This record gives sequence, C-alpha cells and structure tokens, in this order.
Amino acid sequence: MSEAVRQICIEAFALLSITRISADEFSPNIASQKVLLHNHFKQEGTLKCRL
Repeated sequence: MSEAVRQICIEAFALLSITRISADEFSPNIASQKVLLHNHFKQEGTLKCRL
C-alpha cells in the first residue's frame, strides 16, 4: 500500500500541477497512519467530529 500511495503522489504532482495532497484516515487505523507518514504526509490536525 505504501508504494501505491508513493506512486499516486508522484503522478499527481507531475501531471496535475497540484501543490498539496491531503488524506483522511480512520483514527484507530494505525497502519494507514504509518503509510501516510512513511510517504512524508504530516499531521496538521485532528477532526473531532464528522457529520
């Protein structure tokens, strides 16, 4: 999964002229958090409630 995230980010930045990618993960899912951190995503905040 980590390799897939890496490839998607590379392609998105190269082909779409974007400057930022964000991701939401289910808080208890530690594996998803590790995949994002491994791919240089940074946690900027915690969503307390979602409608």
